[in-house]
Amino acid sequence: MSKVVLIVGAVEHRELALRTGLERGYRIVLVEEATSPLLSWAHLAVPVPDILDARGVRAGIDRAVGLARPDAVLTLYDELFPLVAEVAADLGLPFVDPGAALRNANKIEQRTALEKAGVSIPEWATCTDLTSAREAAARVGYPAILKVADQTGAGKIRVAGPDELAAAHAQLAGPRSRDEPPLLVEELVHGQEYSVEAFVWHGRPTPICVTHKTTTGGGYPVELGHALPYRGTDADPVVATALDAARAVGADHTLVHVEVFLTATGPRVVEVNARSGGDYIMDLVARCSGANPYDVVYDLSLGRAPSWHPTWRGAAAIRFLVADRAGRLAGIAGVDAALTLPGFHRIGVDRQQGTPVRRPRSGEDRLGWVIADGADWRQARDRADRIAAGLTPRIATGLTPGVAPTDGTGVDDHWEAGT
Repeated sequence: MSKVVLIVGAVEHRELALRTGLERGYRIVLVEEATSPLLSWAHLAVPVPDILDARGVRAGIDRAVGLARPDAVLTLYDELFPLVAEVAADLGLPFVDPGAALRNANKIEQRTALEKAGVSIPEWATCTDLTSAREAAARVGYPAILKVADQTGAGKIRVAGPDELAAAHAQLAGPRSRDEPPLLVEELVHGQEYSVEAFVWHGRPTPICVTHKTTTGGGYPVELGHALPYRGTDADPVVATALDAARAVGADHTLVHVEVFLTATGPRVVEVNARSGGDYIMDLVARCSGANPYDVVYDLSLGRAPSWHPTWRGAAAIRFLVADRAGRLAGIAGVDAALTLPGFHRIGVDRQQGTPVRRPRSGEDRLGWVIADGADWRQARDRADRIAAGLTPRIATGLTPGVAPTDGTGVDDHWEAGT
């Protein structure tokens, strides 16, 4: 009989996770936001109004369990880890333990654990209001990063000096309720950013690869590109630090995605995520390793020893497309020419015609992406950058939503090599 896998939140750009489960013959039960196109992938779809509303999601999980008792449960949302850990414990299913789940979702708990273990991280402090934010920034020093403590890869602003702090604090603190964690003021670290993809089985972390990252400058740090596998001479200390961080937060029976800056004084960890990397990173790994990391995810979720035997060949990279000004998306120009460029593998457009766009402030502002292959990470990155440079988002002002532009592209339009 097919195993039933309950997935609570699948997240954009992780379609490979669902496809892998289906290809392995599992019965997929998906609790996801009602507007998500990923619901159509599941054998049993349980829509909820808001995937980040714990009460509503718990009600959706209870409905799902009542319809099909799962053999495994997993989530790709950091914010849902404490809830899913509770569900897994109730059902007697493998998952990260509740303490590790909290450290995955809450940056304050995470940084406390990393400091206690002696893992190098940026200087940081919490703040509950603007006065304490000013005091924290004075201790940490400018420039600094102001960020929320309970979201991953989102809700952060680079603050150059005291004159910018009040506006940044108002932007992040304004919509938050009193029962949410305080904000963080964090030292801005300088150096190249990497992520380490790995998995942990019975407390033993196994590295998969290192990913080289490209990030925007300015006030809103947004990741624009990933290239892997990175194999520079500095990769070993980055990996060692990342695995120490995974142990420190207690991640087990899970993939981990650890973000590390290599600074002048050595590697410093900025975030530990007890799940697969997003932004199609796992697709890049599968493309050039000859192995599927989501096979490991499902093995771990079912309590099985993971099988990971990569045969690395070449490299792959992704580059995201962004708007250079505010307006509405009228299309992407240059697709035909991009299809003929060296290394081209795939292009995707994630935003509909007529969607309001702006210069990137978070990952949600990215419009689409290109994936390219290369002999090594650097060639793959350069090829992806070249392809992306030839793709021009057409930004219109005053475009009425729903009005089709002459050469626009729609949501989830994809082009692949040979198609």
